[in-house]
Amino acid sequence: MKPPKQMPAHSMREDRPKKRPANWYSDEDMDDGEEAIRMIRNMFGYNPKKYADVDVGDMEANFDDILKEERRSAKIAREEDEQEQCLIEEEERRIEDAEGGKEVQALANIDLENRIKEDCHYFLKLKTLLYLF
Repeated sequence: MKPPKQMPAHSMREDRPKKRPANWYSDEDMDDGEEAIRMIRNMFGYNPKKYADVDVGDMEANFDDILKEERRSAKIAREEDEQEQCLIEEEERRIEDAEGGKEVQALANIDLENRIKEDCHYFLKLKTLLYLF
């Protein structure tokens, strides 16, 4: 008697259940996502065709560009610090007036302080605009 033949390995694999494909979601879900993207783009007025010409492969900054941006950021930071310092000084003056029992003096200085505050803000905004250009 002959021994029974072994079944080939590939035939045993065919009996196993197939794995689920990686993209097991339905196409209907994809349509909903595309619809949502379209609605968001319409809400914000975004047109992807407008940027089709832009070559994103050449979006690298050289050292000079980085230094220029760093200088610009430093100027803006200095201006913000100056503005904050103006506000701190104004608050300190207000506290000193209130602590000294000079309520009448403080009320008289409110108009002056408001004008100083407006001048300080105007000066810093003007300075910021000049640095940006």
